[in-house]
Amino acid sequence: MDIPSILYESLNESLTGKRLSPIFKEVLLISLVSGGFLALLGFVFSHPGASEIGAFHSLLKFYVNGDLHKNLLLLSALNALYGLVGILILPRRRRLGLLTLLMIALALIPLVIKVFIQLHSL
Repeated sequence: MDIPSILYESLNESLTGKRLSPIFKEVLLISLVSGGFLALLGFVFSHPGASEIGAFHSLLKFYVNGDLHKNLLLLSALNALYGLVGILILPRRRRLGLLTLLMIALALIPLVIKVFIQLHSL
């Protein structure tokens, strides 16, 4: 979970006015890959007999807990939105971009706490 350091670096660069690093591209790429993996996991486990494959037993915990699977997908979507805002809006309209990034970050906080609690209860 490299998200807190990514958030700090991107906010620090946004407030200081320095050139934006490719950190937003990294956030977007990581979010799309993890979201795609979670969607693929849901697709595989929706087919009967997939849960009997031995390699999938550890991943089955994430899919069986429907709230956790849904929250992880939502977390990936919010992170992808964060990256898109950082790439598309922040360079052109700094104040609007910062406000939007702050709102996304505030929406991420309770979701991250909920995911950590759900992961701890596995």
